[in-house]
Amino acid sequence: MPGTDEPERAPPPTLARDAIALAFDQAGGVAALAEWIKAHDDNRKIFYTNLYPKLIAVQAEAAPAHEPIDEVRWTIVRP
Repeated sequence: MPGTDEPERAPPPTLARDAIALAFDQAGGVAALAEWIKAHDDNRKIFYTNLYPKLIAVQAEAAPAHEPIDEVRWTIVRP
């Protein structure tokens, strides 16, 4: 509201992942994450043991790299 000390509010995100992505971007994005990882060995451990495996799992579920195999054929070739 104009004339008040309240900050303007963005429309609410429709999904939790949208809110997390927005917060990630506002916190500095990939560059800030990389700096955090490099800042301390414990951060590196947290990233590779907790965060990275979850990101890989989500990415694997999101979209397959190729169509699933539904048929296998054997071909015998005589010389």
